[in-house]
Amino acid sequence: MSIKNPENIGSKIKRLRVLYGYKQEYVAGQMGLSQTGYSKIETGYSKMTLEKATLIARIYDMSLVELLEWKEANTAGQ
Repeated sequence: MSIKNPENIGSKIKRLRVLYGYKQEYVAGQMGLSQTGYSKIETGYSKMTLEKATLIARIYDMSLVELLEWKEANTAGQ
């Protein structure tokens, strides 16, 4: 199952990764992917699947819903 609008989710997970100070290599390793494979998710060249989104949410200690609804403003002032 693919999640709608992968470019939007890709840019969102990139902003989240940068906010946490993680490198693509770290997130990719946590997901069992190569850095290149993970990069393709962020850039929208690879489909974001439900399984991938769930793994990413776990890395950031979020539920899938929290990840999909996350906005950078949610962390302002923290």
